[in-house]
Amino acid sequence: MEKNFFKGFSKAAIFYIIGALIVLISHQIFGPQYVHGPNGYHMLVFLIIFIGFIWALNNLKRLFNHRKIKYQLGSLACHTIIMFGTIGYILYILSNHKKDTPIYEESELDTLEMKVYGDTIEGRVKGNLVYFKVKDSILIDLIEPAKLERLKVIPIE
Repeated sequence: MEKNFFKGFSKAAIFYIIGALIVLISHQIFGPQYVHGPNGYHMLVFLIIFIGFIWALNNLKRLFNHRKIKYQLGSLACHTIIMFGTIGYILYILSNHKKDTPIYEESELDTLEMKVYGDTIEGRVKGNLVYFKVKDSILIDLIEPAKLERLKVIPIE
């Protein structure tokens, strides 16, 4: 191996290390803000991987133009390790998801307390009113159908 190979590899590795540090710092500053989708630091990861992919394509083009072959091979080696490592990590996470295990443990279930007095039904989760029915009229129904599976219903007379 030559000096140029390590120079190309180290330059690409420094790019990914700096990118990882930026992502870690942004995660520490902003934290997870939106639980139903990707946050800002997720977008930074995708941006760094995308820039690395474009950089790898540029190195591949220069490799075929016979410019600094050892340097381009070193840089391509680093990009290849990062790309396959990222894809492997994503596939590992997706393959470890077991469909028959419950999403929520018993201790994580919210408790829906249903109180019936007369012709009125009142439902509370963690002390917050989420369901209120008087006779045949439902006045408040804040129970989302997606959350019904993780509610533990306790009738209170």
